[in-house]
Amino acid sequence: MSGIFGLFGSKKKDNKEEIKQKSLETIQNLKNKINEMEEKINFLETKKNNQNEIAKEKLKKGDKLGAKKALAAKKKFDEQIKLHDGAMMMMEEQQMMLQNAESLKDVFKTVSDANNVIRDATTGMKVEDLDKIKDDMEV
Repeated sequence: MSGIFGLFGSKKKDNKEEIKQKSLETIQNLKNKINEMEEKINFLETKKNNQNEIAKEKLKKGDKLGAKKALAAKKKFDEQIKLHDGAMMMMEEQQMMLQNAESLKDVFKTVSDANNVIRDATTGMKVEDLDKIKDDMEV
């Protein structure tokens, strides 16, 4: 517990950098997982295509049961590919959302900083003073 109910100052950290770092790490993790998913999908595509070739060979040899089994295995590989593809699309959406959030945060900070500079630059300026300077110049 830091201080009595925070009366004597708390050790409140500035979590902005920590959050930004966590966001960047998450984006990188998502990129890595997306790459892994692409590799798995490519592997499954190869396996699926192999099953298709096996089915053709079995049919040429007259083994209809073997061909059906190969086509059933191909169908299972298709289902796995769809599952991985859906997961990959979800991760890509999350990655884009995080990147957009970081961009918006940067834009907000830039606009906020610019607003503070404008406020500081115009401190002490009054419209009446401008009118007075204008009147003095006309004399």
